[in-house]
Amino acid sequence: MAKTFICSCCHRKMLANPRIKEQRFCGGVVCQRERKRRWQQAKMTSDPDYRANQQDAYRAWREQNPDYWRQRRQSKENALPHSPPAQPDPRSAVFVKMDALEGISPVFSGEYLLTPIYPSVRKMDAFMVKIVPVSAT
Repeated sequence: MAKTFICSCCHRKMLANPRIKEQRFCGGVVCQRERKRRWQQAKMTSDPDYRANQQDAYRAWREQNPDYWRQRRQSKENALPHSPPAQPDPRSAVFVKMDALEGISPVFSGEYLLTPIYPSVRKMDAFMVKIVPVSAT
């Protein structure tokens, strides 16, 4: 039977790649970006040479681009209104059509991890549930 794991970023149950020992992240772009961010954060705190090299690289970039932040700030001030944009109501973006999948069950039996999907909601908790579809007939 194939080995599975739960992705540390998106919390989906995935089939593990047999070439990766102790796989913790799936291959999704967002998940891989999070994996790299966590690795860099751990490396910055644990390796003083890596941290010094990163600081030197950033310092060299700032010397080559002395007006970058000033120009970016000016372009944002000119482009955006002075009041922050209103956050859209996440409930208004959900559309449900009850008969769209009539006769076809898009839900498969199994264990699922339920997490909030709205980017404005930052919750660390999730619920593990088991779903068993019930036939309408």
